[in-house]
Amino acid sequence: MSPELSRREFVVAVMAGVGCFALRGTAATADLAAVRSGLFRDRILEVGQILRYTASYLAKHPGEADADTLIRLVFGSAADGDVEAMKRAARSRIQEDFEEGRVENLDGWILAVTEVRLWCLYVIVTT
Repeated sequence: MSPELSRREFVVAVMAGVGCFALRGTAATADLAAVRSGLFRDRILEVGQILRYTASYLAKHPGEADADTLIRLVFGSAADGDVEAMKRAARSRIQEDFEEGRVENLDGWILAVTEVRLWCLYVIVTT
């Protein structure tokens, strides 16, 4: 991963932006600009490496290549809830992924599947 972006910085950025709106309702309207703005607060990250990693993941999981699916997988029913519920849901899923061995090795990075899904969501709404 490039030194400009660490896994922790990415997850913190996502969690900081979650509070802007209920994601599922926005995704249902296919307004990717609103998802990008609300979830990622229009942060611009170096997507070169992220694209490489997400392409590898999505090649194995093509059914996860759309925003609504990823929002459901990351936030579950909390996507319609308040900010704190969404944050708790994502954190809980990340922890559960590690506890249950649901991890991906992406170029030496061991990431929870939920973290990779957050990266995929970022790519979908910013490219």
